[in-house]
Amino acid sequence: MGLLVVNKTLTFNTLATSAATAATSTTADGAQLFDIVPTTKAGIIKIVNASGANGTVTFSLAVGTHGGKASAALTGSVAQGVTSYLQVDSGKYANDDGEFALTITPASGKKLLTDHALTVEYIQAAL
Repeated sequence: MGLLVVNKTLTFNTLATSAATAATSTTADGAQLFDIVPTTKAGIIKIVNASGANGTVTFSLAVGTHGGKASAALTGSVAQGVTSYLQVDSGKYANDDGEFALTITPASGKKLLTDHALTVEYIQAAL
């Protein structure tokens, strides 16, 4: 099991503050698994690579076991100093229990916690 990501549920006409989960990996080149457990059907994964000088992180969202699963993991990268948002098709990437498995890998020779100050948040709408 990976690090449980905090969910942030948005409601109409209400200002929301961020409640991100910080990476805990202090191992150079050490990937970290983040478990995302939505409580609504629609949501966005927010990945923040806060360091402005330590390179790009890569991510892999595992193929789900639910319904019409994707044919391959969803992969990509987040450049240094950048905040990125990923809207996820739960029908392709959620497991039977509704969870997502997101793995993030630091830049070569770097650590997610100390070199990237990496955080992950799942933003969902109250429908």
